[in-house]
Amino acid sequence: MGVEEDFNYEDLSPGIQDAVRWLHSCGWDTIDSGDGSLAKAGMECAYDEPMVAIAVPRMALVHLADRLKLDLESFVINPLGAIEIQAMYNPLDGHAIILLTGEGLLNIEPAPEVAR
Repeated sequence: MGVEEDFNYEDLSPGIQDAVRWLHSCGWDTIDSGDGSLAKAGMECAYDEPMVAIAVPRMALVHLADRLKLDLESFVINPLGAIEIQAMYNPLDGHAIILLTGEGLLNIEPAPEVAR
């Protein structure tokens, strides 16, 4: 997992930028995100709620979903119930994805610095 240094957060929907920035700071490599505004504006393929997708190796899917849950619990000031975590695997194409959804993504506040 790694994030390109020249990632342009301004290209993202404004409401999801802080969540994606925080995920990147924790080493998560996001592949898709949105704050729900594009669906409300009529884009058919957009989620109607905030979301972030993370591609992971399929054999590590469960372990990494658990790690992401711990990251959210340990390093974010936000009730975890406001963020859903889904771990999905498609055997037809071999893709494994962790999908975060929920209004809590719009309110992510990194917790005070904690040694990792």
